[in-house]
Amino acid sequence: MRGGYDLNLFASPPDSNFVCSVCHGVLKRPARLPCSHIFCKKCILQWLARGGAGPGEGAGESYLQRETSAALGGPDMAEFESWLYCLVAV
Repeated sequence: MRGGYDLNLFASPPDSNFVCSVCHGVLKRPARLPCSHIFCKKCILQWLARGGAGPGEGAGESYLQRETSAALGGPDMAEFESWLYCLVAV
């Protein structure tokens, strides 16, 4: 099940800034991560629930986890966990 709105619902193609890079639909309930990437709330929560691994990705730290860690200034994930708690609670 997709998180975003189907592109076929729109009369003209939406701006690429409004397209989720996980589901490739138009953002539904957008969530901005500390690294400034934006995803559908449902998509990012499902992605994080899978441990950040997408199809064909092996174990280990994913690109988004590395980016998030770098955006927060290092491996301390306390701020990210706080952000994630707020995202889930909404």
